[in-house]
Amino acid sequence: MSNPKVVKLISELPDTVLKKIGCSSDKNIDVDEFLKSKLLESHHSEISVEMGKHFVLGKVKHLKKNKRQVRTKTVLLNANEKRHLGIYKLPKSGLKYQDVEMMYSLWCQYMRDYLQINILERNGFTGDPACKHWDTVSTKLLKADLHGAYLIIIRSTIPSFVGIKGIVILERKNIFQITGKDNITRTIPKKQCEFSVKLDCYKFTFFGKDICMRSSERSVKKYKTQMFNFL
Repeated sequence: MSNPKVVKLISELPDTVLKKIGCSSDKNIDVDEFLKSKLLESHHSEISVEMGKHFVLGKVKHLKKNKRQVRTKTVLLNANEKRHLGIYKLPKSGLKYQDVEMMYSLWCQYMRDYLQINILERNGFTGDPACKHWDTVSTKLLKADLHGAYLIIIRSTIPSFVGIKGIVILERKNIFQITGKDNITRTIPKKQCEFSVKLDCYKFTFFGKDICMRSSERSVKKYKTQMFNFL
């Protein structure tokens, strides 16, 4: 008994159509022989290739048109929003000296490559201000990134700051934030202090007022050589 839900998709050709194409009414028709009888011999080799193709209608996918993506404009935080979120604010307690000590070793490695100490020593650099390479070294030192440097305050207009030492964990336009061996993070103004920094066997001193700018701005500033300076 046939299933009434099954829909018949194809039907047999009527006899009138079969007679027009020159085909008998026999249901067992060989399609290959029929096509060979109707086509030229030059196309017989293509019959088996074309008949071997399978067309799965259920898996046909329609090509989707690529929609043009609209680029959204990135919105950056302004200075007030950054200040409100506390992006540049570090806690005064909680940071330990051992946690930031690795920064100092990385800074020393960075400064050796930046100043090219090995090449300078081969050319006669001794660290003496009278040396011919001193102007180049001092200018590079003022332009260098001081994050990770071990600073010592040797002079200051604020007496209580003299002798404070620690590793720089944050540098801003007018201040340093350093963490000392007592695990206390202090904020040190640049303008009122003279700093000393040590790199291997060399000890450099500089005035904070000469670097009262952001490190990115300081790296492109042109400095004039000054042998003497005052706080």
